[in-house]
Parts: sequence; structure tokens; C-alpha cells
Amino acid sequence: MRRIKALDGYQKGVLLFMLAMVLVFTVLYPVIIGRKGFEYKTCILVLRQEHGDTVYSGKIQGVRASFTVDANKTATRATAPIRPGRIPAPSRRIRSWEEI
Repeated sequence: MRRIKALDGYQKGVLLFMLAMVLVFTVLYPVIIGRKGFEYKTCILVLRQEHGDTVYSGKIQGVRASFTVDANKTATRATAPIRPGRIPAPSRRIRSWEEI
């Protein structure tokens, strides 16, 4: 305890900042690793369920994109920086961010 009291304000601030970073990353890491999605070119499209359909969303070339696929595996809606009617298949399915 004497060693901490001997530190000046800047050193205590750096120590508290480092402690806060450890706590934030301890919480964020499992949340981010638990996300699943598809790799498309150099981005990840994260999937979610919405009214019985699967929606894949992410950023492609810096532009927000989403693909809606119904239960019959048919793309019903797409908003992406690609030509209409050409919804590309994902490169491969990934189970977690650790596979990247």
C-alpha cells in the first residue's frame, strides 16, 4: 500500500487506466469471440434471425450490406455494394472469430 501511495498523480492515472482496460477487455472478449458469421472476401457477415428469416449483415468495402435469406434458402432482399441479382455465395463458413 505504501508503494501505491508513493506514486504521483500521473503514475496512479496510468495504473488505473491499465486496470480499466483489463476489465473492459475481459468483458468484451467473450462477447466478440462468441459471434458467428460467414467470411465474404475480406469481411465477416454476421448472422441473426428475424421473423423466421436469416439476415447476414456487415460491411463490404466500407459500405453497410445485408442479405435476407428465407427458410427455402432463397435470397429475398439484399442491400449491398454489388450489382442487383448477383448475391455471391460466402467463401466459407466460420464458427468463430478465432478461425480468421
